[in-house]
Order: sequence, then structure tokens, then C-alpha cells
Amino acid sequence: RRKCRLDGPEHRKFAYCENNAFGVLPQNAMLLDEHFRCADGIAEYFNSEFYDEGLCLCCETGRNGKSAISGLKQGMEWIDATGGDEAEIEAAMEYLKGLKRRGFNGSIGVISPLRDLVNRFKTYAADNRTALPNQLDINSQINTANGFQGGECDVILFLLGLNGNRKHGEEWY
Repeated sequence: RRKCRLDGPEHRKFAYCENNAFGVLPQNAMLLDEHFRCADGIAEYFNSEFYDEGLCLCCETGRNGKSAISGLKQGMEWIDATGGDEAEIEAAMEYLKGLKRRGFNGSIGVISPLRDLVNRFKTYAADNRTALPNQLDINSQINTANGFQGGECDVILFLLGLNGNRKHGEEWY
């Protein structure tokens, strides 16, 4: 901000380490009316969570509302892995092993915003390759959020990496 001479009090709202994009939006921000591009369960989640059921969902799952994973509900699932990165990696590995046991044959991706976490997960996955579903390509389907941009899979595991040991910029990201 200083470099661009945006360091006055009127520009403080743009300090990304202190605020997020929603903090600079006008009170009457324009939101989507319709949404077309994701699975019904995911769209239903953010419609409920962020749009107060006001979004018109025009999504098609291509599966007539059935999950690609037998016995699991389509949409989002939260797995709380306390104990740092290693616990999160282990929880993700256990989930992937469970997919293999169920005979899941859809596409799988593993994403994190943190490059170091992605690299550690890739190493762990390579060391335990035989326990993982065959269709998980360690080199192309495990990546950062930026590296996976535009990618699409039936199942995505998202590793947050929030463990109290991150630098301020990493936590913000």
C-alpha cells in the first residue's frame, strides 16, 4: 500500500492482512441470482449458508441426485483432524483408503492452498501408494488450489493446513 501511496486511513479497508474482500463491498452488493456450475449438494450448501435460500439453483448432477460414492451423501463433508498437518494428512489418507475399500472408481483430487502441505502430502501418498485408489494420480491430482484451478473431480479433499503454526500471511490466504 505504501509503495502505491495507499497508506492513508481511507485506504485501510484494503489492508488484506486485516480485512477480506467482503469488508470492502458496498452494503448493497450485487449477488448472483442463478447458479449453474456445481453439484446440487454443494450449491444447496452455499445457497443456505450465504444466500438465505435466495439463489435459484440450476445445477444438474448428471447422476439424478445420486452420489458417485455408494453410501455417502452428495455435497460436502467436514472431517475434523486436530493435531497439525500430520493429523490432517493421516485423516485424508484414511479417507482415501476408505474409498479404495468401497471400490470407488470416480476421479479424485487433493487440494490445499499451501504448497508445503501439498508437497508433504504427495510424499506421504507416494510412500503409501498401494493403499490408495489406483485412479489417484499423485503428480497431477494433488496440487495447490491455484495449480488445480479449472480442474474437476468426483471427490475433492481440501486440506486447510490451519494448525496454529502458520505465518500470518499463510493463515490469511
